[in-house]
Amino acid sequence: MGTRCGCWGIGLVHVLFILPIQIGATFTSHTITISATRFTLGPAPFTTRTFVGRPAVGKVGTPVRVVANHYALSLLNNITVHHYDVVISPEPTKSLARKVWAEWERAHGAKLGVMAAYDGVKNLFAPKPLPQDHMQFDVVLPATTEGKRAKEFKMTVKLASTINLSELTSFLAKHTSLPNNVLTSIMALDPAGRSFFDPTSRPVDLGGGLNLLSGLFMSVRPGVGTMTLNTDTAYTAFYKPLPMVEFAREVLGRAMPPATQELMPRDLIRLEKMVRLLVVTAKHRGALNPRSRVLKLTRTSAAKTKFTLSPPAPPAEGAAAAAPAGATGSPAKGGKKGAAGKAAAEQTGESKL
Repeated sequence: MGTRCGCWGIGLVHVLFILPIQIGATFTSHTITISATRFTLGPAPFTTRTFVGRPAVGKVGTPVRVVANHYALSLLNNITVHHYDVVISPEPTKSLARKVWAEWERAHGAKLGVMAAYDGVKNLFAPKPLPQDHMQFDVVLPATTEGKRAKEFKMTVKLASTINLSELTSFLAKHTSLPNNVLTSIMALDPAGRSFFDPTSRPVDLGGGLNLLSGLFMSVRPGVGTMTLNTDTAYTAFYKPLPMVEFAREVLGRAMPPATQELMPRDLIRLEKMVRLLVVTAKHRGALNPRSRVLKLTRTSAAKTKFTLSPPAPPAEGAAAAAPAGATGSPAKGGKKGAAGKAAAEQTGESKL
């Protein structure tokens, strides 16, 4: 996409026209007639066929050697990359798709003897072909929390194209015009995440329950005559791995109130904004250590929060239908709880700081 500009004026009034130009489009000269005065915009008809190349390298001034954080990539000729389309059903979120891919590598990738790169969406690139052009795999993510079932996915992999990186090399060397596989070739060289952080490095305390970690940014980009690897330092903030009560103390900037005292509404709103959608691990369940995602915080303390436990499914005909005592999940009078009520109290204790 480009633009063409033209202007006309009457006295002190000037009007600027900006006309869009698309590659492959043909344009003719334009005329405007105002008060019997004729103005012509643009030259004779012309057609654009490809990107406009740089006419020449500048020769005015003194050459200066510049050191940049780009490293030339070599040995790209005669390398074949196999591009596959990936469809995961049911469709997962982007973070869950990464977990599905990691499980596929563990369960199927090693058996097939194929090292591949996945962009987390629908593109898979491999230096060697899969045994078949169209394959389907069953991927099962094991349950990480008590009471939850394992998640099953079907991953379909279909060959989309076969790319020879020599086409990209020839284009960068200006030996050929823009081939169809150039953009796909660049994507094949740079499909994964670009920023990497070491959680074992020394963090910088930002306060408010956050740490600053330094890492490395990497990206493969086209250069003059070759592809280059651009590297740079990267910094981002991470949540501190703290017990939830200690994390809340840092967020609020003061000591937490006693367990019997509830938070002020303004403090509860501030804390909820920080912890919403975070994944937390319960440490008081022995070897289970269930992981849960925080959706919201209750407005009451754990001691005052109650819920009704849904009754169990009715037994089959002929089976004993006696219900155990204390199946409501709410504390009984006198402070005693049934077995289900005790479990419910444990669950509510996890949902409130």
